[in-house]
Amino acid sequence: HMFNSPLLDVSIGLVFVFLLYSLLITTINEAIAMLFSLRSRMLRFAIVERMLADTNPINRWVSVVKGIWEFLVECWRFITGGSRQANEANTLGTAFFNHPVIKNYGSSSVYSTPSYIPTKNFATVLVEVLKSKFDSNKNEIVDNARARSATEETVEMIKQNLENSPDIMKIKEVLDHYYRKFEAYKATTDDTKTKTDVPFIDQETLNILSMHLKNSGFDIDKFKQQVETWFDDSMHRVTGWYKRQAQAFLFCLGLIIA
Repeated sequence: HMFNSPLLDVSIGLVFVFLLYSLLITTINEAIAMLFSLRSRMLRFAIVERMLADTNPINRWVSVVKGIWEFLVECWRFITGGSRQANEANTLGTAFFNHPVIKNYGSSSVYSTPSYIPTKNFATVLVEVLKSKFDSNKNEIVDNARARSATEETVEMIKQNLENSPDIMKIKEVLDHYYRKFEAYKATTDDTKTKTDVPFIDQETLNILSMHLKNSGFDIDKFKQQVETWFDDSMHRVTGWYKRQAQAFLFCLGLIIA
């Protein structure tokens, strides 16, 4: 006996055993997080389903079951090499992650979703995605501008004016366009709605982007600053979500190993 005290020897032994197993559980948890890209999944969830979409709130237990199911599905995708994007609707969030700049942050085809996105790049890519939607929806935007025009401008004149307008005004036209799209989507019956009919930008996100647009005074640099602040605030919440998720995994691993 080291100190001629069985009680002290047992206490010291227990301390070392607890320390050993806590380190083991932490290591296993970190390995699982890396293997299944838990940080990347949390970041994608925060951007696609919280920042750039208006998901319906659900109660705590449904959320827990949904989280477990999505984790199991993600494990199956990892094993089989399946694609997440194939099952997702065309929305602002998915378009954001499909942008080449964001794709380049992925380390490989397996780990294609980044676990970290710089604040400035988030704002830059989001602006680029919105600008690209001006080009792809230009004809509808021009037709609507012509319909509400009080002058005798031709369609070509309106089109040219819009094409030559500043980027911030193009973004405004895009948001107005998707406001109209969303109103049309709400007017359809639930029976006829399909995944392809899901609005590219939902109403809550439109309201947030419109608010930042107005607060920027329709200045593109100030608008990017507003978006950067929005992103930073959201990432602070994501850090808390990930910590709670990690604590839940640690608790479950502790029970299993115990």
